[in-house]
Amino acid sequence: MATVNLLYFTHLLTLCYCVQAQMKDFQHEVDTAIAGRDEAIAAAREKDKRCKSLETELLQLQEDLAASERSRKALQAERDELSDEIASGGAAKYVKICS
Repeated sequence: MATVNLLYFTHLLTLCYCVQAQMKDFQHEVDTAIAGRDEAIAAAREKDKRCKSLETELLQLQEDLAASERSRKALQAERDELSDEIASGGAAKYVKICS
């Protein structure tokens, strides 16, 4: 009977070591997965910051473009007025006034 108990105990001890090894492997896999998740979250946060920065830059560029377009239209209108004046002889009056 003692031999049976000793064999049973040895078998249980071997199983415990196997289970402990498997648990250690599982814990390593969990730790690796957690580290990967944390890295992915950090990368996503960085991408989000970059995206917001680019959105802000885009808005500024759109405002700059709109201001440039307004300036271009104003200069074109001034050019057209001066062309009309030149065509109608008004430039001579302007030259006399400035002289």
